[in-house]
Amino acid sequence: MTPRETAHDEEPRLRRFQALYRAEFAFVWSAAQHFGVSAGAVDDVVQEVFLTAYRRLDQLHFEVSPRAWLFGVTRRVAFRHRRGAARLARRHAAFAELARPQAAAPQQRHDDAQLLTRVLGELADGTRTVWEMTELLGMSAPEIASELGLPLNTVYSRLRLARQQLQALVAADRLDSLRDATRQRQAPPREAESRTWGLMLPVLGKSSAAVGLTAWVSTQTAAATTMIVAGAATVGLVVAREPARAADRPPPAASAPVVAAAKEPASAPEPAPPSEPPVVPVQVPKDMAQKPSATSVTSVRQPAPAAASDAGARLAAEVAAIDRVQARLAAGDVAAALAGVAEHAQRFPDGTLADVREAARVEALCRLGDEPAAQSAAQLLVRSFPSSAVAQRFANFNRCEQ
Repeated sequence: MTPRETAHDEEPRLRRFQALYRAEFAFVWSAAQHFGVSAGAVDDVVQEVFLTAYRRLDQLHFEVSPRAWLFGVTRRVAFRHRRGAARLARRHAAFAELARPQAAAPQQRHDDAQLLTRVLGELADGTRTVWEMTELLGMSAPEIASELGLPLNTVYSRLRLARQQLQALVAADRLDSLRDATRQRQAPPREAESRTWGLMLPVLGKSSAAVGLTAWVSTQTAAATTMIVAGAATVGLVVAREPARAADRPPPAASAPVVAAAKEPASAPEPAPPSEPPVVPVQVPKDMAQKPSATSVTSVRQPAPAAASDAGARLAAEVAAIDRVQARLAAGDVAAALAGVAEHAQRFPDGTLADVREAARVEALCRLGDEPAAQSAAQLLVRSFPSSAVAQRFANFNRCEQ
């Protein structure tokens, strides 16, 4: 079976998985927090849960619903993560001379959460669990019964008892307010769904369905994060950068040699910035050697409120440009893909998707067989975007995959 036929066969499976992902992403995100996963690690846990679901997609036969099954997977993944995080925290504590109290800030910033926690603490564990699964996670009684191994009538009885006890402790409208505040706090950020999908796509395969799914992301350009497929084996993940990051990015040398169609490696090295350790000299393509002007940096630092609507349109244009690059790569037209990379660099020299663009450049150079140029482009990508998840995929890049 040819790669094209394999990719075609994978499309229904990928789209089935995408439907599951989109339907249950917010639930898994909230469940991870419910199980005590820290805010900074929720994304990793959610990825692992859905990758587990993808690997087992063909073997899954849900007794009740996908949500009930995902709840159990999330619980197990969260447990492993907390156990590992606890070990790491103990190591750090062994070397810390002074530990900052961690309870004060949450008490100050999340009074509602603390109040709800205290109120729920008055309930028996089993009763509290049923109430939380129903009211905070939105699970149905059959799903709860399946997960907890309880008769359905017991679930209904515990839920009714929990509501009665809570209403005796807190006014009904106040309880609703506390519940809604907790739901909102545990909900995923607006950009999280597309960002996490982008991170998983390399594992999900290289089918044309993956390319087509960028259309889904382009409809979410008002969000702060956008996903793009940057190459057959490279996926673009872009989190909207903090305004100051544009000023902190190390500027490429304006006089660096040009890589014309990636055929003639340049010999002049680019010096590393003084504040960073020495790096291997790299070739700088002409369209990457544009330094942002002071005016553009200022405009990034202090965006005018009136320009907010333009930002979404600009990001949509970037998504479309990178999507065209990927389509050309998928069609095997590497020269056209490199031309698209150059066009994007000219139109969006300091764009939100600049790291995705340069990842596509590396992929295209590899397909051309110009491994030295690909290595140079990869080194520059990692150095120019040290905080980018896209760039970090090339941190150990030393040769093109065959």
